[in-house]
Amino acid sequence: MSSTWLFKILCFLFLLAWLVILSGDFYFKEKFRSYTNSSSTRPLIIAHRGASGEAPENTLAAIELALKQKADMIEVDVFLSKDEHIVVIHDASVNRTTNGQGKVAALTLAQLKKLDAGSWFDAAFVGEKIPTLTEVLTAVQGKAQLLIEVKQSGRGIARKINTLITQHQANDWCIVQSFDTQVIENLHKLKSPLRKHQLVVGNLPLFIPYHVNKRLSSGSLYQYTNVQSVNPMYWFTTQQVIEKLHAQNQQVIVWTVNQPKDMRRLMNMGVDGIITNYPGKARQVCTKRGLHYLIASTLLCYVQRLSETIECLIRKHGNVLDKS
Repeated sequence: MSSTWLFKILCFLFLLAWLVILSGDFYFKEKFRSYTNSSSTRPLIIAHRGASGEAPENTLAAIELALKQKADMIEVDVFLSKDEHIVVIHDASVNRTTNGQGKVAALTLAQLKKLDAGSWFDAAFVGEKIPTLTEVLTAVQGKAQLLIEVKQSGRGIARKINTLITQHQANDWCIVQSFDTQVIENLHKLKSPLRKHQLVVGNLPLFIPYHVNKRLSSGSLYQYTNVQSVNPMYWFTTQQVIEKLHAQNQQVIVWTVNQPKDMRRLMNMGVDGIITNYPGKARQVCTKRGLHYLIASTLLCYVQRLSETIECLIRKHGNVLDKS
């Protein structure tokens, strides 16, 4: 092979290497955007009512499974019983998730504790009880963050939650969220050190000056500037929503995301947290994305080195041709 042809081949390989670098760099930065942003962090994995896709929601079994699956945060819902104990349950009544009937607010803790909160989900969970917030705090004990959704604003529940969390020395790892703005306002009035999140459904489309927050509310969801995070339903979460809230120094945690394709899409958009019934599945998605990014970065590094080597050979060979 003549020196001229060798020189042309080296030039071609050099050009090809640079094309791979440029296209690969653009591709992987776009595909794995959440791993190449300034913070270089993945979104929080938040277990919705515990690992409620695999265990009965809002039970110690679901919470323990979420901890086992290494959820970053566990979300639970709370109401007050008739005798003013803070109990962990999603609905205002016990009908759906226990073998009993009636409103939570009309039943004492002793009555609530007699109910089976597990068999409706699967026979393997017969005998699971409705836990108190105290029991949940003891079970979690800072091994994950706890996101407490307050389902009512009356009966002094904000004060009771604030006091209980302070007694457990859990202010650093507990957060309160609610659709009810009065709950957030009550915590502010108490000068509570707890972080606060505002739950919303989302903005209405077509520039209509309303948003859905359980009910139709005036203004947009950007008005909640007194909280650390605004948490919309994932269906209504757009890139613009995320960017605007981030510009206000607020996080965006979306609910409730159970399909891997939706998890990946929202991670690419830059959400700060994903609330899901399947924290184990969400962690697998994060792990695969991290592995893909690592492989991509390594390949690009090798291509970069290859291009530098080829460039060096071209220069060396060019000098030889010049001398000849």
